Amino acid sequence: MISVSLFCEKGHSNKWYSQPIINGMALGNLRLACGVVLSGLTFQSVSETLGFSKIQGISSSTFYMIQRKVLQPVVNEFFLQNNRAVIEAAKLQGGVEVCGDGQCDSPGYSAKYGIYSILNKLTGEILAFRVVHVSEAGNSNNMEKYGLIETLKYLRSNGAQVSQLTIDRHVSCRKYILTHEKTIELQNDNWHV
Repeated sequence: MISVSLFCEKGHSNKWYSQPIINGMALGNLRLACGVVLSGLTFQSVSETLGFSKIQGISSSTFYMIQRKVLQPVVNEFFLQNNRAVIEAAKLQGGVEVCGDGQCDSPGYSAKYGIYSILNKLTGEILAFRVVHVSEAGNSNNMEKYGLIETLKYLRSNGAQVSQLTIDRHVSCRKYILTHEKTIELQNDNWHV
């Protein structure tokens, strides 16, 4: 944003901005940061593209400040509202049939993060997901089971009852369900989210 301060000989002053200001923030800066986040691009790729075209963009510190203070809270609130509605709809089904699977950031025994997702088999909507750090699960081999346990806890704490769970052939998840979850029918058919 360009900001111009105008002063006349008689002591009058004025300021002009090249962008509208909303709540103390330049609207174009907010829109650029929002566009980067919602497009799935990285700030670096957008910044380089603008630079090649000799178009002045926002700095990385401005981008990350807008992301942290504005975009993340809005996206998080939208997700929570939507998730509450999805779970309420699942509760109306009674015992909901779900599918669950985990995915790690790298294959093998060196994964640092994993994510476990459970979706409603009827609607295809994600009911719950859990990002797991290897330190929470003890080791990378336990991350999928830990994610499954945590997502089932989350569903129960929100009043949703699972009647059937379809998972892949992950041994520790299967063993956990068979020994700890007597009310859930286990479908083990190599289905992946």
